[in-house]
Amino acid sequence: MSSHVRSFYDAFAEKQVRTGINLRHRRIMDWLRTYGLKDGMNVLEIGCGVGTQTALLADAVPNGKLLANDISPVSVDHARERLQGRNHVKFLVGDIVQLPVEGTFDMIVLPDVLEHIPLGDHGALIGKLAALLKEDGRVVIHIPAPQFLDFETKHRPEALQVIDQPIHLHVLLPHVAAAGLYLHAAEHYSLWTDGPDAAVFVLKHYRNDLAFKSLPPPVGKVGQLRRRLARLRRGDRAGQ
Repeated sequence: MSSHVRSFYDAFAEKQVRTGINLRHRRIMDWLRTYGLKDGMNVLEIGCGVGTQTALLADAVPNGKLLANDISPVSVDHARERLQGRNHVKFLVGDIVQLPVEGTFDMIVLPDVLEHIPLGDHGALIGKLAALLKEDGRVVIHIPAPQFLDFETKHRPEALQVIDQPIHLHVLLPHVAAAGLYLHAAEHYSLWTDGPDAAVFVLKHYRNDLAFKSLPPPVGKVGQLRRRLARLRRGDRAGQ
């Protein structure tokens, strides 16, 4: 990513520090728990900024490990200060696609960062995520809904960051498929407005979900319970 983008986020860091943790960060945590975040996991956060989401993630996995990455060294300095004493949290500065990263992760989180990464870099990024994701792991991507960013571009362009582009599924999914991943879940919801202004996508390894076992027929309450428990063991949301 260009030095121009890095410089923007170096300067943007002070504003992020003043803003602190807000509703968006807490809603992201709700989604992460919904899609399987548990204590003891090895988690990678891409686009950690000044560490606001990182602090909540660190609280969620006190017995796990958290690697937080950002392209802005100034932002990461703030994050390190915020997370002082959290020995299970490490930081990595630079472009995640270019950086060597050790190990694999149970969950990879992109909290409102993908829309700030040039579309031309998405293929390499998704490929790197697939390489870093454990076989049964999940990538959770939170973004502004594309229709909301289109609205902002037209009516409030001054509120946008240096790169702030709508992420449409028909553009994203070819990269997902090329990396051997698939779209496990996608939801739009209302965060700041009365409409679906935010979205969350969950990616999983395609090859890991090719084995299927028959479930007990949902006959009576006992059969329905057995079927629900079998689905929960597979990690399906709410046993659906």
